[in-house]
Amino acid sequence: MAKINLQLQDGCFYPYDDEAIAVTATLDENSIHNVTFQCDDRSSEQNRMQFQWFRDLEKQGDQTASQYRGYCKLCIGVPILRQVDEEFREVYDKIIRPLDYPDKLALMVEPIDLPVTSRMDVKTMTRYLDEIVKHFSQEGFQLTDTTR
Repeated sequence: MAKINLQLQDGCFYPYDDEAIAVTATLDENSIHNVTFQCDDRSSEQNRMQFQWFRDLEKQGDQTASQYRGYCKLCIGVPILRQVDEEFREVYDKIIRPLDYPDKLALMVEPIDLPVTSRMDVKTMTRYLDEIVKHFSQEGFQLTDTTR
């Protein structure tokens, strides 16, 4: 039995990496396959909390929730992920790091929405959330439910 990484996007599962693409390419199109799901990347509570915080920031600041999300992904999430994910670091440094700040920021939100936090496990996501609290608290923002 092969284990492959799939990514849920728009209600469908897609191969996440080269190995998953290679394995799924060998499957018969109309055949049935047993699938086991394992979701331990990060908690739904963490997801809800970060999106609530982006709404909090929008109410108190001068940007939209989406803009704050993009900023957090780029300025907080990317440095953390570069430390813990070698594959991400190599690709990011080669392709995205040379870009100017506005272009990098544009990649963090729709329509591109570069995967940053979606690559984080619970521990890394906790670190990311802690850094958001630290950063925005120092700026005078109040974020709801900061007990994780």
